[in-house]
Amino acid sequence: MDAISAIRRRCIDFNVKLAKEIQQRLPTNYTVLELMSRLAPETILRQGKDNSISELAKELGYNASDIDKILNQWHNICFVQWKNTNDVIKFWNEVDEYRSAAGINDFGELVDLAISSLTLPHSNAGIEKIFSVMNIVKTKLWNRMAGPLLNAIIFIRNRLKVTDVKCYNYELPSDVIAAIGKNTKYSYKNQVQPATSSASVSASSTVESVNYDDEVIEDITFDLDF
Repeated sequence: MDAISAIRRRCIDFNVKLAKEIQQRLPTNYTVLELMSRLAPETILRQGKDNSISELAKELGYNASDIDKILNQWHNICFVQWKNTNDVIKFWNEVDEYRSAAGINDFGELVDLAISSLTLPHSNAGIEKIFSVMNIVKTKLWNRMAGPLLNAIIFIRNRLKVTDVKCYNYELPSDVIAAIGKNTKYSYKNQVQPATSSASVSASSTVESVNYDDEVIEDITFDLDF
């Protein structure tokens, strides 16, 4: 019986500790952020809504004047006939493009609140994916890769994935092809080269002028590491 009581006590202590750890990892304002569900079309188009949306506006740093405008627009938005009421993104795009007879968007502050709320990052999963891609691109053999090149490669990889385009059949725009080999595309010639280790021997070679497409590239410096 003593062993059974000890096991039960340890289980209770474990669950209490687990609950405390979970509470510490939750943001203190999560109850306010739950109000973002009020921005759904089926909710915002109801009549007789309360003023709880003002708590979300306060959490995002809106001043009293803007909150008054948001509340006014919050109660008046249901009097307009909207088309895209089944999709949150399409609905707020329609509200953003809305113009009155005077050419004014009567729901500007409310749209700004909705966009600010719905674009908040709710997890770090996207950042973790970027770090994973960075570890794949910048390996031990490519450890001297500079930040601009690394950023460009990651951007291109993600863009190709989003647009569902393969690198072997991607067509470069004509203006990009026309700019290849021109002086304006070589903007790193005056930057300081990264330092090499003491075990490496660096041999620098300078080309005074090279003609590309009637454009002159001067002072091209490169390092050869052995």
